Amino acid sequence: MGRVMRNRYRVEEADIATMRESLAAAAQAEEEKDVGYATFFLGVALWLHGDLAAAQEHMERALAMAERIGESILLGQSLLGLALTALRRHDTEAVRALAPRATEAAPDIASSEYLAGAKACLTWLAWQDRRPHDVITLSGEIAELIAGTARLGSYHGLVHLWPLIAVHLEAGHVAAAVAVSRQIPQYVPWLPGDLESALEEARQAWDQDQPGSAGERLAAAVALARDLNYC
Repeated sequence: MGRVMRNRYRVEEADIATMRESLAAAAQAEEEKDVGYATFFLGVALWLHGDLAAAQEHMERALAMAERIGESILLGQSLLGLALTALRRHDTEAVRALAPRATEAAPDIASSEYLAGAKACLTWLAWQDRRPHDVITLSGEIAELIAGTARLGSYHGLVHLWPLIAVHLEAGHVAAAVAVSRQIPQYVPWLPGDLESALEEARQAWDQDQPGSAGERLAAAVALARDLNYC
């Protein structure tokens, strides 16, 4: 989706106001396809800002328009956006319903980034269902999809990494969990200060040959990420 936010992925009120202006301009031009995409992108901005109820409302509107006008790319993106919104709201059953539909729409979009997002939702769902093998398998598939691509183009970023860290920790594989945590800056260049500090402390503990402390701190980081609706 490119760089639509002034400060990548750290959305401010001014960014949302700009997106609302874009939607108003599209509505005034009476081009339903443009209105649909503008509605979706405003939903993404609200999602990134943490206003999940409003994000869901706009993505549902975009989905309805996509279904009405037969715009397959908008339909798929709206389904994925709704799945990611349900994920952040910890609505497992909604993710279970939406993620397969988003995956089925992938051939119409022909984007490895999009398919990675759909698989990220499936990874999270496997984590909720306590299927660690599937978490690892799906994460590997995502890594293959995004290998050599501009990873920061994806707003869903690190959704699949938290479950992967968690299952490695549950298996006692602290080294693997730390290795995954080191990937996070490649996906999202900004995190809330407390969460970034928790990850850095875990990495430092590992580098100082304190695996027990590293594991504990990483587990705390995953719990904090969940509290902050990152996973």
